[in-house]
Amino acid sequence: MRKKRYDIVVVGCGPVGAIAGKFAALAGAETLVVEEKRQLGFPVYDSMSIIYSQSEMEQVTGEKIEAAAIYAKTAGMAYISPKGKQNQPQLLPDGIFVNRQLFEKSLAIAAVRAGAEIQLHTRVVDLVKEQGVVKGVVVRNGLQLETIPCSVVIAADGGYQQMARLAGIKLVRGKVSASIGCEFAGVKPLRDPHNIDEIYLDDSDDKAYRYVFPYVGDRLSIGTSVGRIVS
Repeated sequence: MRKKRYDIVVVGCGPVGAIAGKFAALAGAETLVVEEKRQLGFPVYDSMSIIYSQSEMEQVTGEKIEAAAIYAKTAGMAYISPKGKQNQPQLLPDGIFVNRQLFEKSLAIAAVRAGAEIQLHTRVVDLVKEQGVVKGVVVRNGLQLETIPCSVVIAADGGYQQMARLAGIKLVRGKVSASIGCEFAGVKPLRDPHNIDEIYLDDSDDKAYRYVFPYVGDRLSIGTSVGRIVS
């Protein structure tokens, strides 16, 4: 049976939320991590694979990245325009392409092992405030609403910034990029990367661009990003 009150409620169980939940629990806090998705790591709301420095990520998370969660190793990346111009490659001596789904799941498992609880398919719809101080969250699970009292709420909901809005925090306007992409397998690379994985940009529109993101063998992501303003 779930506890009635928590010291900390973490909103979002992506990499940041899972890590926050893990270290909060290790510090002795009664911790609950809520995630609106039904399944950890899926659907992917970011690139299918992400370039990381393996040593840095293992230092930050306190967890060894399992071989199954690594698509491939990479020496770095370069940007190539449709006309063939290429910038100076960004080298990453211990760079890896990570399977985002397995990576997120492994971090969530680490949080649970540390003592945190995770509740899926749970969306925070409001904050409970007393004299301007946050004292809990109101969540929706299916059609059911529930109030979960807590002392601290950690916003790990990424670019959605829903928690900041509910808390009344003034957000800074700025440009962000929204994108949609698909993963393809069994395709031939566009060119020999020479151990440098590349992002190909099509800048035919000043408000949108398309990319091809080859990350291992015959597998790549293709997507379109569109710039917009967030108020």
